[in-house]
Amino acid sequence: MRTSICKKISIGCAVVLILCALSAMTSQGQTIIPRIGMTLSRTTWSWSDREQYKVNGELRKGLIIGLAYETSLKEGPFVFQTELTYIEKGFKETVSYPNNVDKHDYSFKFLEVPVILKAELGTGKIKFLPHLGLSVAYALEGDRNRSGVYANPNTGEISLWTQKNEITFSFSDQQGKRRVGSPLDFGVQTGRGFKLFDKVIMDLRYSIGLTNFEFIPDESLQNRVIQISAGVPIRIGRTKS
Repeated sequence: MRTSICKKISIGCAVVLILCALSAMTSQGQTIIPRIGMTLSRTTWSWSDREQYKVNGELRKGLIIGLAYETSLKEGPFVFQTELTYIEKGFKETVSYPNNVDKHDYSFKFLEVPVILKAELGTGKIKFLPHLGLSVAYALEGDRNRSGVYANPNTGEISLWTQKNEITFSFSDQQGKRRVGSPLDFGVQTGRGFKLFDKVIMDLRYSIGLTNFEFIPDESLQNRVIQISAGVPIRIGRTKS
């Protein structure tokens, strides 16, 4: 497992290096931005007969940590930013059936590469940073934890149950694992940020996953993630003239 994850991280690093090299050819200045923060995630999980039952969802907290490479374009206030990010996504839902309450807790760990166009507006100590971009993420691993309460309609006996499964991102069944489809998660990201005194960047971002992870026909499972992070810009090249 660790060897496989290391290979995936190496591939991600190679992609980022290629993008950085291409963007540097037309850049006026370069900045690297280590960033860390948290995620609040959910999904658009839809399945047959869902509307017949009471479903309560809540945001799942996770970690985001990564490195951004920013290049200033020669003209205008725009900057081009490429990132390599470890990000945790997932969701929590409680489904109430007539004789059973089923709690779902899904956790996904991704290596993500966003490519973002960002505007840097303002000349004072506080700059406004609206941005929009695309992203592709590769699933490193996932887990599903389920628990519930079952009331036997015949005897009235109440029982508690729990279940934990590793998630496999595959189109073939594997015994004892919860299967979802493709490990790739393509998405759109938009957000707002602030650069404070050219020392700290605060970033609020919302990402919309376009990939349907559910392999069952007529069902859908797509990620929706709020990212809140802080970063420290470190200049490594020329500034705009």
